[in-house]
Amino acid sequence: MIGLLNWLLNKSNIDFRLFVQNCIYELSDIILKNNGYLQIVDRGEMLYNNEEIKKHYIIPHKNQASVTNLKVVEDIKFLEYKPLDNGIRMVKSSFTSHEGENTPKGVAFVSVLSKK
Repeated sequence: MIGLLNWLLNKSNIDFRLFVQNCIYELSDIILKNNGYLQIVDRGEMLYNNEEIKKHYIIPHKNQASVTNLKVVEDIKFLEYKPLDNGIRMVKSSFTSHEGENTPKGVAFVSVLSKK
């Protein structure tokens, strides 16, 4: 257990998030009944382009779900982030998707559903 904790402490935020989400997919496969849903909400960018959405959200979640009986629902939902005057601001997402003209609409909470 100490070895795992040391390993986790030396990982980047992206690697840590990936590790936790992998565990969540595997645990969900055990505890969800058929037709049950897993919803993962993360911070990210609101993207214009369906190919960018697929590349940055759908494909990685499909890879995580691939070792389980869960199937990713490809209808990704975005809730635009609007900071509160007295709240803590959202930090930049773990990736920058925009290249050239594919500028994101802004930061958002990104919801990905998977169904067992």
